[in-house]
Formats: sequence, C-alpha cells, structure tokens
Amino acid sequence: FSFFYRKPPFSLIDIFVDEPIAFHQLYKQRKRVKVEGTIIPLVSIDHLKRLKRMAGRHQDLIDIVQLDEIKKLRKK
Repeated sequence: FSFFYRKPPFSLIDIFVDEPIAFHQLYKQRKRVKVEGTIIPLVSIDHLKRLKRMAGRHQDLIDIVQLDEIKKLRKK
C-alpha cells in the first residue's frame, strides 16, 4: 500500500502487508543518505531491484533498468 500526503512536502510512504524480504536483511544492507542535516536510511539498490522484480509492474521493470544505470555510474 502507498500513502500519499498531499500537503507540502508531498510525502509518499510505502507500507508492506507481508515481508517479501526479511527486515534484518534490508536493515543490514541499508544505505544512509544525509538530507538537510538528517540521516535517512534507505533500502539498498539491490534490494529495491528485487522488490521491483517481485511487483513486476511495467514501471517497476523500467525502474530496474534505470537502477542498473545508476549502479554503473557509481562504479566509475
């Protein structure tokens, strides 16, 4: 499920009903991003790709290609 908050800053939060990937795995490989002084934990690109493959929607499949490109750019 996705929850969308329409007032600024227009937040979108995805909620899982089941656990497609064990939380301890996601948490162990999380990435930390600093945004305006706040550290935000994010799912790793590999886990995000896996979740998108599971969903299998057209946009998710397009996103996987873009995520692969991001990973290639990071290796340079």
